[in-house]
Amino acid sequence: MIRNYKIKKEQQVIRANNTGDFYKFVNRRLSCKRGIGASRDDTDKLVTDDKQRADMLNSYFSSVVSQDNETYTYLV
Repeated sequence: MIRNYKIKKEQQVIRANNTGDFYKFVNRRLSCKRGIGASRDDTDKLVTDDKQRADMLNSYFSSVVSQDNETYTYLV
């Protein structure tokens, strides 16, 4: 019964053809409300600390972007 109820709700959102309703529906079902969830570092250790995650992202983006003649070039 629960599965059928969820399917019915999803179908209502689809039939409504309303972008706002769709995003509300999806956002209510996201498991991580804080933005970026837990990540794994190079040693496969789970990282949940905000500063550590920010440092990991900064390190990654720094490694795939280079500055050449005042223009940024993406390496991926």
